[in-house]
Amino acid sequence: MMDMIVAQENILLKRCCLEAGNFLALEICERASSEWFLSIQRSPDARTFFKRTVLSKGVVLQVSAVTAVANSFLSCCGEDVRIPPAKSEVDSLQHQAAALKSQLDKAGRSWLIPEARSQEFQVPLARLAEAPSTVAPRGAGRLPNLPRRSFVLHLAESLYGLVDDFPVRFIAGVAAQAWEETDERQVREILSNTEREKIKAQVQLKRKSAVSAEVDTHLLISRLSVAKRIRLSASPEKTDAARLLEMLELAKGMADSTAASTLIGVLNAAATELGMRPNENE
Repeated sequence: MMDMIVAQENILLKRCCLEAGNFLALEICERASSEWFLSIQRSPDARTFFKRTVLSKGVVLQVSAVTAVANSFLSCCGEDVRIPPAKSEVDSLQHQAAALKSQLDKAGRSWLIPEARSQEFQVPLARLAEAPSTVAPRGAGRLPNLPRRSFVLHLAESLYGLVDDFPVRFIAGVAAQAWEETDERQVREILSNTEREKIKAQVQLKRKSAVSAEVDTHLLISRLSVAKRIRLSASPEKTDAARLLEMLELAKGMADSTAASTLIGVLNAAATELGMRPNENE
């Protein structure tokens, strides 16, 4: 028996992923009039969710919420989803490996093949006898629905970033399009207190990073503006390549290494497209 069970194909999920992909392929201004957006917007769960949150302020925000739904479907579609082994499977393999290792240790050297005592064979066998599975085994009972769990967690994080809340009823409603048996209780089980705290921390981290990057970008633009005025007044004969090199040096001096790398990449890409290269000898 295989130690991993491949999840059965979900036709409804494939259809949802196709519709989500078509929706995301549209221009932003076209999404609000698309049939997929309207079908979700008209559902009772969505109407309640949109009215009771900041999404009631306009269609643009509602499109953002439905875009999050589309991205969440695509995040769990097309993956090679596999179910962790049952504890009994892991225990059985572990016991068999331990038994074989014990038999080989007792076997006579006069007739046992040398390869059976080699490090290349003994070390993996010992690992099998200790911990044969690379993932935690699942408990007894019904097989977990990993794609649905992935969808719920992905969508919950996106929506929390929009409305600072976990709209369980709305998430259950859209999840039921791909997994018909989904209800609010199952979504609440997935969104345990531990998972909710993880999502809140992740969203807060993303917000801080976004604010930091925005501040660094404004500071760089200001520095570039000042530097440009100084260069124009003091060294009008400088070439564009030399000016580009100075811009790159300013970007390298940023405290935030991530923002620096991003801006350097943008400047280099723009320079290549325009046929400009910084001359470090100037």
